[in-house]
Amino acid sequence: GDAERRESITRLVAALSDIPGVRTAAATQQLPLRGGGYNLPVVIEGRSDIHGMSTEYRIVTPGYLEALGVVLRTGRLIAETDRRDTERVVVINEALARTFFPGIDPIGRQLGDDAGSARVIGVVGNAVERSLNDVTPPVRYVALSQMPWVDAAQSLLLRAAPNVDPDGLLDLARHTIAEIAPGVAVQELTTMRRIHDRAVGSARQVMVLLSFLTGLALTLGAVGIYGVLAHFATRHRRDWAIRSALGLSSARVILHVVRHGAVLVGSGIAIGVAAAVGLTRLLSQLLYGVSSLDPVALSGAALALLAVGLLAAFVPAWR
Repeated sequence: GDAERRESITRLVAALSDIPGVRTAAATQQLPLRGGGYNLPVVIEGRSDIHGMSTEYRIVTPGYLEALGVVLRTGRLIAETDRRDTERVVVINEALARTFFPGIDPIGRQLGDDAGSARVIGVVGNAVERSLNDVTPPVRYVALSQMPWVDAAQSLLLRAAPNVDPDGLLDLARHTIAEIAPGVAVQELTTMRRIHDRAVGSARQVMVLLSFLTGLALTLGAVGIYGVLAHFATRHRRDWAIRSALGLSSARVILHVVRHGAVLVGSGIAIGVAAAVGLTRLLSQLLYGVSSLDPVALSGAALALLAVGLLAAFVPAWR
């Protein structure tokens, strides 16, 4: 039953916390970047204008947010003192605070759900939930000890102390679980690093291919610019020879050819930036932590292309 599951999870978390090298242990029904999880309706105190809204719903034990390294912005986190016989509490992320409490302190407000009403006790920073490409959703973190029901499937989370090998802790965790709860089946032992790598695996493969194609396109572009300007310089060599004999300096000749190349490169950069802006929806699926219209990224790419183009133009100009 639910009471037995809750007690078993509590004993496992306590035993895992005692493993040497473990700083924090906790449990949840769904880890970040694993997909799924609950998305439940919410009723906001004082917001009668909000109907049919829902948020991500994470059932956790004390220490879960600390184990993930989620930053506390204000208030407090779920603690051991939040028990079944005490007032129900909830911790929310910044996305939920901005969505439902714009310009208002959410601490002390009541959020309602199927399990009843809960008081907001803390606001934490946003954490990635379902996917790296998703916009951070509003999330509620509630105490497992205060829930009327408990999932049979749970994820146990350990945070290793500094300079402790996480893989070594996994073997100790398996032995501890087998000793404390021999009837519990361990489906998988992994690290958040591996979960992260799997989450970015497909996007990383695409980015490697795009990087190779980008380098190839840059090389072909430099060769093309060199060829066009070499032909341009060859056609005008006789004219410049006459002008040089009449006193035109070599620097003016080089400047004229390079300026012609800069016009070609600048036109290409303008077209490329316009195309990148037009394809922002496609590009955003491959980006994390940076906007598809990030000015630094676009400026850096433009300057790199300009530098390569001017270098390709300088060679025939010098010749």
